[in-house]
Amino acid sequence: MTSENTYVFEAEDASEVARLLQRNELFRRTMGGLFPERSNLNGITHILDIGCGPGAWAVDVAKCYPHTQVIGIDVSTTMLTSAKSEAQRQAVNNVAFLHMNALQPLNFPPQHFDLVNIRAGVEYIPHKHWGSLLQECHRITRSGGILRLIETDRIALTNSYAFERYHYFYTWMLYLRGYGFSPDGWTLGMTPVLPKLLQDAGYQRTYLKSYALDFSYNALFQSEYRRLSQMRFENVRRHLQEKNLVPLDELDNVYYRFMEDINQKTFCGVACPVIVWGEK
Repeated sequence: MTSENTYVFEAEDASEVARLLQRNELFRRTMGGLFPERSNLNGITHILDIGCGPGAWAVDVAKCYPHTQVIGIDVSTTMLTSAKSEAQRQAVNNVAFLHMNALQPLNFPPQHFDLVNIRAGVEYIPHKHWGSLLQECHRITRSGGILRLIETDRIALTNSYAFERYHYFYTWMLYLRGYGFSPDGWTLGMTPVLPKLLQDAGYQRTYLKSYALDFSYNALFQSEYRRLSQMRFENVRRHLQEKNLVPLDELDNVYYRFMEDINQKTFCGVACPVIVWGEK
């Protein structure tokens, strides 16, 4: 397996740290908590967060569930520094962060965790590595334990032509680089394959729960979503420009038109994340 950093965006950039922190807070609030698919964490004491980024989710879990021991792993030193600082700032002692590449064999003993968590893996796990990673997750999950994934096929569904063009640029970029499971680059292609990926890795029972999060104009969390969209759009725009994947004038036109559209009273948008989990 590869030992290099496979983040789609520059993981050592402060703007990417800020984006991931903003995304964690937004989705925690809009989806109804840290574990919206379950009512409690009874029997779950050891949790692993793979690709933890700046550690917001892991710190939140450790703080809300003091009976647990949470470990976050990431390949980025900048992300880990941010994570450790946040845990220290909040005086959360039941969380630790380790430098580890999820695309290599995980440095944990068999049957070590009650729950393994992966969020937005499509942004750092190439298509060809999903099978081996989930097999590693199965190895380190205890009998009766859970592997939990949060993914999406689209950033959002909107009535903005500019956003839809931007979304295509984004999914096409990932498709060309070997991320996701889309057959043609028009979506990320994650939702249809996730249950089977878990089953192929050895998980016996799989479940899927979908969410529809309204980010239309004047919706409860629209202003937060607008800020997050702008941060992501700027990252995608810069990346596409650097790779010469889309003409600069077209990128600029789409960027400015979307920034105008999302501020209009007529703007409608829904994000549709899914949580898929399997039991060992």
